[in-house]
Amino acid sequence: MFERIRCYKNLRKADKFLHGMNRLGEITNDKDIINEANEALYVNAKVKKKIWHNRKLAEEYNLELIRNGLC
Repeated sequence: MFERIRCYKNLRKADKFLHGMNRLGEITNDKDIINEANEALYVNAKVKKKIWHNRKLAEEYNLELIRNGLC
């Protein structure tokens, strides 16, 4: 029932981590880290928009996090 909210919270946690990685890349002048973090932030933003309209996508995202041990 609360798959969308749980998914949104998990995406917010991932975004915080990615913003930190982006900042780390800027401090160390590592363009690869900056590019990867920006791409991941872009994908997360797209997923955030889609989960509010597609409950099944939110369920799959949450299950994938559980399978990978990230939740």
